[in-house]
Amino acid sequence: MIISKKQLIGVVAIGILLTGVVFFIWWVSKGRFIQTTDDAYIGGNITTVASKVSGYISAIE
Repeated sequence: MIISKKQLIGVVAIGILLTGVVFFIWWVSKGRFIQTTDDAYIGGNITTVASKVSGYISAIE
């Protein structure tokens, strides 16, 4: 079976179209809810927590 150049171009075009449709469906259902960033950091105060005596906590008031 010999495939002509037009048929080959048609098959490739349909493959690209189907790939685009699948990607669009994925993006609409899940992809648009994914958040990413290249500049992520956490800001805040650093506090050291250390006990002054040894033992276990029996109550917090």
